Amino acid sequence: MRMSEPEVENGNAFLCIIEEVRPRISVGGLETIYQSTGRHWIGRRTRGRGVHWEAKRRTVDPAEVYRLDAPPPWLAGALAGQG
Repeated sequence: MRMSEPEVENGNAFLCIIEEVRPRISVGGLETIYQSTGRHWIGRRTRGRGVHWEAKRRTVDPAEVYRLDAPPPWLAGALAGQG
């Protein structure tokens, strides 16, 4: 998270989303894939030019790791609600 803070602080990024994942083995081709643990953090710039990190949790759908057609629905909902 600290690695992304300078980009948010100086205005190059509006926000930063960090998601905790764990490695898994893909059934289809035995490649390494990453599955969400359900923990993520959203970092936003403050008026004092710092970064505020908000910790969030969500339930994890085990089939989500194999979806390729769309971003996770929690991400779209989280960003849409921030207006």
